[in-house]
Amino acid sequence: MKSVSQIPASQRIPIVDFLRGLVLFGVVASNYMNFQQAGITQTGINKYLAVVENIFFGPVWISLSFLFGFGFWSLIEKLKSEQQKIIPVFLKRMSWLFLIGIFNAVFYYGDILRDFAVMGIFLLLFLKFEKKRLLIFTLGLTIFIPVIAAFMLQSGFYHRHDWLDLQPLFESQNWKDTLQYNFTRLTLHQIENPYYLVSVHFEMFVFFLWGILSFRFKVFHEEIRTRKYSKYLFLISFMGISIIWGIDYFFGLKRINPYFQLNVLLEIFYAIFSLSAGCMIFLSGFYSKLTESIKIYGRMTLSNYIFQNMVSFFLFSGAGFAMGLKQPLWIYFFIAVTVYILQVFISSIWMKKFRLGPFEWIWRSLSSG
Repeated sequence: MKSVSQIPASQRIPIVDFLRGLVLFGVVASNYMNFQQAGITQTGINKYLAVVENIFFGPVWISLSFLFGFGFWSLIEKLKSEQQKIIPVFLKRMSWLFLIGIFNAVFYYGDILRDFAVMGIFLLLFLKFEKKRLLIFTLGLTIFIPVIAAFMLQSGFYHRHDWLDLQPLFESQNWKDTLQYNFTRLTLHQIENPYYLVSVHFEMFVFFLWGILSFRFKVFHEEIRTRKYSKYLFLISFMGISIIWGIDYFFGLKRINPYFQLNVLLEIFYAIFSLSAGCMIFLSGFYSKLTESIKIYGRMTLSNYIFQNMVSFFLFSGAGFAMGLKQPLWIYFFIAVTVYILQVFISSIWMKKFRLGPFEWIWRSLSSG
């Protein structure tokens, strides 16, 4: 395995591509398992899958936010080296990413690309921040994540909806009804939900900043540094998870959550645990053929994410194969694993012939046109 210490900052960093590929497994597993209708009692293996989804797959949007921030600063360095105008180029890229996100929302109501495109614009405010100053600023913001979440929930700013009312639209054989389902649910859950607009976007933005810091402090550019940080963060996150589990077991989180959402902090620790474990797996050289395949897969993150959602649209909706929302949880998980394996295989073939994934090429072509 090529040492990450040999990779210049201007080139792709293998371990980051691997993390992108690894996180995408969490994305497809979480998204597909969340298709199951709410309220179904989990029994047998489904009960354990629900726990695994909550721990490893649910927080993937935090990991994606971190990796987006890393990619942002990587782009900034590239634009600087090419002496391009940073702000116009970046705004153009985010505009096209937003439109790609609208396209993706046709297939999946939980699209996150639009959020990244809009929130990413605010990162331009931090271009001239000195990195140590940015670190202190980001640490301060991180402390407020559970506080803001608690305030929004206690103030009644979280809108709950009975998605069963929309289920007939999803099960309809008319693709226009399915389209209405996706955009109605997107609007209710993301656009008209104050908790999502404030708390989730705040947390998302903070992890954009952590991603920027990881690039500026070259966490992934030098193998020795990557190993050190991975071990420290693995231990810290493991301790954090254990402490919060202990508090929940002995005292119950409900006593504390009104003031400081410990379950939000727990979700953050889950994400850190997964990312640091992924780094250690990659650096261990364990089953290098598999890690290499996942790394290649991670180079097509945008394309694979959109194709995952296209597949779910045609498999689960009434306009497609109508598998619906009432399958056992293990069925959704099995389909997610199958789709992921197929995508890893196809990505390996694709990247032997092309430098970019199809949607990466479209995005770059539109942005540079």
